[in-house]
Amino acid sequence: MRCVDWALARGGCALRAIPYQEATDPPMNSDLQRACRSAVHLSHPSGKMERAGRACLTVLSLMGYRRISSLLRSWPLVWFVEFSYWLVARNRSFFSNFLFRS
Repeated sequence: MRCVDWALARGGCALRAIPYQEATDPPMNSDLQRACRSAVHLSHPSGKMERAGRACLTVLSLMGYRRISSLLRSWPLVWFVEFSYWLVARNRSFFSNFLFRS
């Protein structure tokens, strides 16, 4: 939640966060709900969906970090982003304690 708050504070009106448990149907369905349990999803106004690392790169771009986002989308860096997202997502409690100490 801290990362979402950080992104919302810097993303201005371009971003709106909705917990997947509160999302309406459509776009939420049972398949998407299962997928949302393991990764962040980003829904574009056009209906396009992004998930995991690529969704985070789009959020960075919307926050004003367009150059770094574009660089990280290039091959093979995007695979590093996706692997890093996978690693952090599966070890959220460790990284939360490590990065957000009181």
